[in-house]
Amino acid sequence: MRLSLALLTLALATSGCAGLAEALDEAFPTYIAADVEAVTLLSLPPSKPGGGAWDLSGAADPFVVIRAEDGAVLYTGQVVENAVPSRYPLPWAVTGVRVGTDDVVWFEVYDDDVAEDDVVARYRVRLSDVGGLAKPATFPLLGPGGQPMAEVRVRWIEAAG
Repeated sequence: MRLSLALLTLALATSGCAGLAEALDEAFPTYIAADVEAVTLLSLPPSKPGGGAWDLSGAADPFVVIRAEDGAVLYTGQVVENAVPSRYPLPWAVTGVRVGTDDVVWFEVYDDDVAEDDVVARYRVRLSDVGGLAKPATFPLLGPGGQPMAEVRVRWIEAAG
């Protein structure tokens, strides 16, 4: 898709339609990366998939982890204890996580436990697959039934030039 847009831009520029080519470049810039600014947990299933309670207290103690494809941890959010439904949405401000558009990133939600943390959800995302030519500032992570469980806010970084 980028190649065909680049060819269209080149054709318009060489055919005397430079103004239109510039407008296309401005409307659909080329992004090379994105800074992850926030992850917000919108909801959580009231119980584990098997029907059991998340914790002895009943409510989950969620936290978010962002990992690179190779498993390197890029960010770990603080645990929110006893997150009953009335406390949602739960936002985590993220700093220092820049991801290339062709890189694969995992957004993971866990329930903090004493022995072993429960995996609530894992999302594999390649930023170049998010949106179309016009990149959204926020994109959803869908849970069971296709309902948004979380959302990620990013700041897109344009290619120089």
